Amino acid sequence: MFDLAVGYYEFDDINHTVVAIMAELRRKRPGTPTVLDVGCGRGQLGGAIRGLGYRVTGIERSPEAAARAGDRLDEVLRIDLADPAAAEVAIAGRRFDIVLFADVLEHLPDPLAVLRFYRRFLAPGGRVVISLPNVASWDRRLALLFGRFDYADAGIMDRTHLRFFTFRTAGILVREAGMTVLSTGHAPGIARAFLPLIKRVLSRGAAPADPGAILRSPAYRFYAAWLLPAETVVAGLWRGLLSFRIVLVAAPDERA
Repeated sequence: MFDLAVGYYEFDDINHTVVAIMAELRRKRPGTPTVLDVGCGRGQLGGAIRGLGYRVTGIERSPEAAARAGDRLDEVLRIDLADPAAAEVAIAGRRFDIVLFADVLEHLPDPLAVLRFYRRFLAPGGRVVISLPNVASWDRRLALLFGRFDYADAGIMDRTHLRFFTFRTAGILVREAGMTVLSTGHAPGIARAFLPLIKRVLSRGAAPADPGAILRSPAYRFYAAWLLPAETVVAGLWRGLLSFRIVLVAAPDERA
């Protein structure tokens, strides 16, 4: 069994880069392609992907998160993603067009073993989509310059993160798992560095009771519609420094 540390952000996050990649992959796949969302959490991202025309199966061990994800996804397998025996039984030989790891591998002591294990559930011609936090973002580099490596409740320094990645080491992880990186994307980390301050302003000093409250706020909707596209372009000029997330699309290496 792989050991897994579990933690949940106090708000539902949307990985816009993954959604855009999944929309592009959807245009290349007829019918209703299938997705295995490994570590789906409350299903906020999986629900957005389902809205693109996919059939989404999530894996989640937390009863509370799985119950919320059940309202958003087609199916939720209430098992520990890090328990290979339970996964084999629950998935029961099925194959999926896309296996998604959205901000989950960094919580594992052995992400390589997990990637190798779940690769077997890919259908022929399938893809693996992986999102990881970028520990080399500008704010982390600045903190290290001043000798700071402090953990937090969320973000790159989430206290439940066990592994840390850069664009280079993320690519190495994928290749060691017997896959080829087909494309590399990023999510900007310029405004994201100020998220703790933004959350305090929007919640007036208290965490919102509803995890989706921030995403529905006028300020966030304005940011997503008008500022995020520009920020993404700017971050792409030096993505190793200005990105919050690394997003990879990979395919199994035929020689593996």
